[in-house]
Amino acid sequence: MAFFAGLFFGLMILPTLGDKYGRKPLLIFASITSTIVTLALMLSRNFEFSLACITIMGLAWSGKNIVGLTYAVEIMPD
Repeated sequence: MAFFAGLFFGLMILPTLGDKYGRKPLLIFASITSTIVTLALMLSRNFEFSLACITIMGLAWSGKNIVGLTYAVEIMPD
């Protein structure tokens, strides 16, 4: 449920930020965030910290997959 909560909020926020600030910087930020949070989750020994990491992973997923897909479509030649 934590992942889907992060995904829900990410889908409301990140596409708008991608339109405002650019999709490439948001894609890079989401990829780096996902990598760091995944490493933190692997080393986590606390349940609450793990839930926070999983929620942030949901946020990063919407940045990588939704904004990243839109960015990929934009840079592909016709």
